[in-house]
Amino acid sequence: MTAGSAESVASAGSVASAGSVASAGSVGSAGSVASAGAAASAGSVGSAGSVGSAGSVGSAGSVASAGSVGSAGSVASAGSAGSSGSAGPVPATVLAVIGNPRPESRTHGLARTLVAELTAALGATAADEVDLAVLGPRVLDFDDVDAAAAVKRMLAADVLVLSSPTYKATYSGLLKAFLDRLGTGALNGAAAIPILLGGAPNHTLAVDVHFSPLLRELGAVVPAGGLFVLESDVDAFPSFAAGWVAERRELLAGAVASHRAASAAAAAAAAAAAAGGAGGAGGAGGAGG
Repeated sequence: MTAGSAESVASAGSVASAGSVASAGSVGSAGSVASAGAAASAGSVGSAGSVGSAGSVGSAGSVASAGSVGSAGSVASAGSAGSSGSAGPVPATVLAVIGNPRPESRTHGLARTLVAELTAALGATAADEVDLAVLGPRVLDFDDVDAAAAVKRMLAADVLVLSSPTYKATYSGLLKAFLDRLGTGALNGAAAIPILLGGAPNHTLAVDVHFSPLLRELGAVVPAGGLFVLESDVDAFPSFAAGWVAERRELLAGAVASHRAASAAAAAAAAAAAAGGAGGAGGAGGAGG
């Protein structure tokens, strides 16, 4: 099973011949899985670990640089503790969001397979998946505690794997209803990998024409493009996923590092604003006394 290079983009709807390498947007006619939109998105991130040492301090007990990437490829958390006597870095988190209304579908299998490869490659941990088949119509209830908890898990993740069957040339309505619970920009630079499972190659471009723009609207980056998987290629997906992740490990690690740096900066700004507000309130109270 083959995928196109990160740079090449084929013309819309082109079909690669049997056994050839399928470029982004094209589909191999004999068992290949297209890495639709494999070209890096506009929000793509540079080399792994290229973020600065935001918030870093001196040696013993020092704070690791925000989103720094370790030698083995694992990504340390922003503000993670350093050397002597301190806790080790918190690994990045990878979360699957599965938008198939049917439980334990092939779409579930694709997402779980990719999450396993990502956690191994990035030295990350897998968060409890968000299975929308379990939530069902409760995604529309903004008072539902389980749906609200699922949103919190999304906001806390560094890498999101979102999978859906192809319905009417795009993702499922169930997935869209759930994602409508998030505000514009809420994902704050988290790395997202959209996956669409489809029965025919004529919908190959849907993953990057419809799915990826939705995720960018919500504030995610899609550094490695999306994946369109034909139903006939599901059995071969595990071996394909292993190679796909290995080829893009540095790119994905850099995206995680950038997300961690952005999260650290946002947390610091919020803390500073809270401290300033408390100080102002205290000053006003003293003056009034």
